[in-house]
Amino acid sequence: MNAIVASVALATGLVAFAALGPLLLRRSSPALMRAPRTAVAIVSGAMVAWAAALVALGPVVAWAAAGPSLLGGSAGEVCQRCLASANPFSAPTSAFALPAVVPVTLGAFIAAGIGVGLMAEFRSRRREGRAAAAWLRAAASPATVRGHRVLVVNDAAPYAWTLHARHGGIALSAGAVSALTDSELDAVLAHESAHLRQGHHTIAALAAGLRRTLGWVPFIRSAAEALPHYLEISADAHAQRIAGTPALASALLVLGIPTTIAGMPADHARTPVLHASGPHRIGRLVGATSRGGMVPASAVAGVSLAYVVLGIGILVPYAVAVATGCA
Repeated sequence: MNAIVASVALATGLVAFAALGPLLLRRSSPALMRAPRTAVAIVSGAMVAWAAALVALGPVVAWAAAGPSLLGGSAGEVCQRCLASANPFSAPTSAFALPAVVPVTLGAFIAAGIGVGLMAEFRSRRREGRAAAAWLRAAASPATVRGHRVLVVNDAAPYAWTLHARHGGIALSAGAVSALTDSELDAVLAHESAHLRQGHHTIAALAAGLRRTLGWVPFIRSAAEALPHYLEISADAHAQRIAGTPALASALLVLGIPTTIAGMPADHARTPVLHASGPHRIGRLVGATSRGGMVPASAVAGVSLAYVVLGIGILVPYAVAVATGCA
């Protein structure tokens, strides 16, 4: 394989997966719901892998390009030397009439855009989390409930939700503590602790950050929409193992569906929380598990793994070349 074939293959694969990815995700859902932690890894990993492969496309096209140079003098010589040093293909470049600096620069801009989107999302969530933490310190009281350190909000409405651990962690309303039985509280607290232990807030922020820049890609958009459901299913699965399905199902019947944190000022309403909520998930808990979905799920995982391998194989040689002075 030479660089021109590799660049065409990678570009075609990116476009195809961007378009067909939503269908594969839908067809995969029965299998992914049976293994929710694996589903979280596959869906979030696929988003990262597709983005990395998109960034890697620029360097691959640069290896195939043999157009006129836009950089003259010593800068152009260094650029050509770095490209040649990083190029893993033994075949000569084609007469593809595009200056190599164009795809390299485009790839760098895409990478920078993704980085800016991620930083903006993490910064926004951190700012909102700090605001929510300040409100919680004034409105909630620390307590130990069923062996868990929580914050109890003086509110009669029953609900439970979780902020990132550094912003307060698990919060319960006084209404939830009084309305739920001990076994139901165990189920709810296990659900919320799973969000913390499995890093769901960080995963959710990562997906939202990728969507900021790449939301125009159908696969990225669909994956970002599907991922929160798998985060909740994963937390449910942990609660089922700890407290049992009947306790979790009955707890969900009691809990409300908070669209905002009760009592929190309106300017904090966008605070990203993960929460155990009402009866809409009970059918999945007690119903028969759907079969199938293994083939499309394996396809999503396989394509993602291929993108990871390609990304490493493409980007690492450039990093090594730069680190060694493009010798």
